[in-house]
Amino acid sequence: MPQYLLMINKRKWDRLNVPWLKPNQIQADPLGDLRINEGILSVWQIEDDKSNLDLVIVALAATRQNFDKFEYGLFDQEIVVNLGLNAQITPGNTPIDAANDWHRDLIQLTADQALNLVKAIFDSLEKHRLYDDEVQTRVLNAIQKGYLDLYKVNKSLRSKITQL
Repeated sequence: MPQYLLMINKRKWDRLNVPWLKPNQIQADPLGDLRINEGILSVWQIEDDKSNLDLVIVALAATRQNFDKFEYGLFDQEIVVNLGLNAQITPGNTPIDAANDWHRDLIQLTADQALNLVKAIFDSLEKHRLYDDEVQTRVLNAIQKGYLDLYKVNKSLRSKITQL
């Protein structure tokens, strides 16, 4: 089954051993990574074989101002279905048109649904971090291979690329 990619701050998804948390409780920090706006959460569908993962990562990285670390989590699409959440195909807004086809919005989210989503994915979330140099290499390779147009990259990032 396909997975969803969610932009995260990897550290927020660590299970903390702090005195005020009861056993099996999760700190509230992961809720901030959901970045829900008007009841909509942006996610990216990743194929079973992860064949589109690199393209989605490069597309998202190319919208940034810098070659910063890139942290993301992957979770099973089935969780969204099981929670009864509404997923809608919505074109993404990145400089790679092919990647934009894999954008999804989880719509009409309530606070309870957001909390249930965090609870459902917390322990199974596949957390990943790419460091600055890895992000830079991937973006430069995409430009070199011709599937990322340098002139569609974020203006600030483009300036940094041309100075390399």
